[in-house]
Amino acid sequence: MKTEALGHARAMHQEYLRIVELDGKPEKGERKIADDLLLLINEVLEEGTKKGEIDPILIYRIGILEYGLERSPYNFDI
Repeated sequence: MKTEALGHARAMHQEYLRIVELDGKPEKGERKIADDLLLLINEVLEEGTKKGEIDPILIYRIGILEYGLERSPYNFDI
């Protein structure tokens, strides 16, 4: 994986954690402001994931999306 892409993903993850705390619990049908950052992180890390293998980057991608879905249960894009 390109180190630059991983660095961008880490920076976006830190920004996500900062922003997600600013927004309250979403009402039914609402999304959290920071949800799109998770989708961007997933896209940035996709090129570094080895196809057909379970590696740490894939586990990380799954983990952040699961966390995002827990925080924003009405965001069906996640």
